[in-house]
Amino acid sequence: MPLSVNRRGLLLGALASSVLCACGGGQSWPEIAVQAGPSAAMPRASAFMVRPFAHRVEVTAADGHTSSVGGLGTELGQFNFPVGVAVSKRFAFVVELGNHRVQVLDASGRSVGTFGEGVLDHPGAISVHDDQIWVADSRHSRLVQFDSAGRAQGVLGAGILAAPRGMSWNGDALTVADPGTGHVHVFDAAGQARTLGPRFALPWDTAQDEQFVYVADAATRQITVLTRGGLVQEHIAIPASPLNLSWSQARLGVTSAGRLAPIRST
Repeated sequence: MPLSVNRRGLLLGALASSVLCACGGGQSWPEIAVQAGPSAAMPRASAFMVRPFAHRVEVTAADGHTSSVGGLGTELGQFNFPVGVAVSKRFAFVVELGNHRVQVLDASGRSVGTFGEGVLDHPGAISVHDDQIWVADSRHSRLVQFDSAGRAQGVLGAGILAAPRGMSWNGDALTVADPGTGHVHVFDAAGQARTLGPRFALPWDTAQDEQFVYVADAATRQITVLTRGGLVQEHIAIPASPLNLSWSQARLGVTSAGRLAPIRST
């Protein structure tokens, strides 16, 4: 079925070469790969990495060739501060903080449309799960669910969230970092919410592996490792504010607001 979007309104990204190790407390934590920007990859196809300050998206094809698309603007193929990307089997979805929308790219990086105009206000993150697209509608203090055609299906977290950002999944349970409340919130398949772990200074993103939840706390310059029950296992100190996390190939990808030096555990 063709993607139905508004055309008028309308990696696994390549990891940086730096791979760091965080080991401490008798527990061997995963390698940490420093990334230049939030990224996502289609299975056996293209990878996408957003560059917010350049207003561009880097596209790495399956053969390794990398190109850059975009530039500042509101037209199709232009971006205004893209802050996140998620993928389905056919498309990449780039959330634009400045244009208050999601822009849809095909595997080559060509823009095929946008959605979310008039619904989103300063959206801060995006995730795809079971062909549904979830956007952190940060200024409206909620998550908005869209179907694969870009049609809004409903909202989640209204009255609970304040300024939601990064999301990650464990089965059908959605974990959301919310710097507005200082908490990490978990929503089950029925939409019921609970908080996970302690109150954070500025929780910005989350990622998960088979056992643990990783929380990027931008204000305290550390990644906190939690059990699924919310118990703190480790604080991994980073000399620059971690903003975005991702989990792939047994590595924890980290995008920072500054230059990352070698990581230690405390």
